[in-house]
Amino acid sequence: MKCPVDGTLLSMTEIKSLIVDYCPQCRGVWLPRDSLNKLIERAERQTKPPESPAAPATTEKTGEEKPKTIVDDILEGFGLK
Repeated sequence: MKCPVDGTLLSMTEIKSLIVDYCPQCRGVWLPRDSLNKLIERAERQTKPPESPAAPATTEKTGEEKPKTIVDDILEGFGLK
């Protein structure tokens, strides 16, 4: 499959049991439908933040901890966080 942005051949990787297509050129990320459905299911099940995150993220305005999301996991899998 080719990147819809620049036409580069997409690469595929697995992050936290989700299949992700990404463009090595523009770093765009696409989720196949089944991975998107898994992501939605996980988000629906995720009702409370982890009890002891390794490095707690905070909201800038209030300083409160933000729960880690699957998007954070994907970004970490690409070394973007």
